[in-house]
Amino acid sequence: MKKSNFWLAFILLASYQTSVLGEHISNPIPPEKMEFPQITDTDRYMEEGPCGEVVINRKDGPKEAFTTFVPKNIQDNGYLHPVITWGNGTGGNPMDYAGLLSHLASHCFVVIASNSSSTGTGRQMIDGALWMQTDGPDIFGDGLRPDLIAASGHSQGGGGSLNTAASDELTIKALVPMMPDCRYTSRCRGLSKITAPTFVYTGSLDTIVADWAVNSGVVQNLKSVDYLFYATHLGRGHMDPVGSSAPDSAIEFVAFYRAVLMGDQQAKQLFTGTACKLCDQSGWRVRNSFEPL
Repeated sequence: MKKSNFWLAFILLASYQTSVLGEHISNPIPPEKMEFPQITDTDRYMEEGPCGEVVINRKDGPKEAFTTFVPKNIQDNGYLHPVITWGNGTGGNPMDYAGLLSHLASHCFVVIASNSSSTGTGRQMIDGALWMQTDGPDIFGDGLRPDLIAASGHSQGGGGSLNTAASDELTIKALVPMMPDCRYTSRCRGLSKITAPTFVYTGSLDTIVADWAVNSGVVQNLKSVDYLFYATHLGRGHMDPVGSSAPDSAIEFVAFYRAVLMGDQQAKQLFTGTACKLCDQSGWRVRNSFEPL
């Protein structure tokens, strides 16, 4: 992109209001449900979420090809639950990311993760999301919000999440590709079609999916997103999202999902506006944040 065009895009995007994040929440809410659980302090995003204990089913979804991470009390906790469809890195499985995915579920998101170790096309993630839309309400009750679907994944699965968001088969409302590989294990197509608010996450010590490759192969081709936040976590390597405990970056992931899917005004402040707390936070390098939205 030419420098003059970059700054023109910056000026145009800066004219948006902060309502862009979370503006698409429109489905009617059952009268007995609260819209979303409230958290008054963003520092608490690293703690177990308000939905508490999580049930993991390793043989769920179509052909039992998925693992689901679901709040144990989803039927009666009084909250609504957006959906995250997840793709693993090459050779991985959902339990490799159990710490992160369970943490997200405790924060009242329902996670459907493909059991496949090859998710780069996005096909499995699309199928999981479509299953949630068709069968999810019958299984998980009227607390599920199958219209509010996010796509996320790590490495090859990060590429798969981009392909999922570019698909014409469903509408992705939030996108979080983590260290997405679009050079070797994934072929990311239709990036210019993606419109969902997007948080591209990389690690400064990643020697498998280099930050410069994500910048040139992914970020520079996301030309139509409603909002783009591109940030590198300093001192973190390629396996940062992996583990039985939630990584430190789970705070930012929870915040982004809450900002976009739940309309959380405090969470938005980490990413937007003149304060943009994450923009000035030590340990992060933010290079593609347009604010205010």
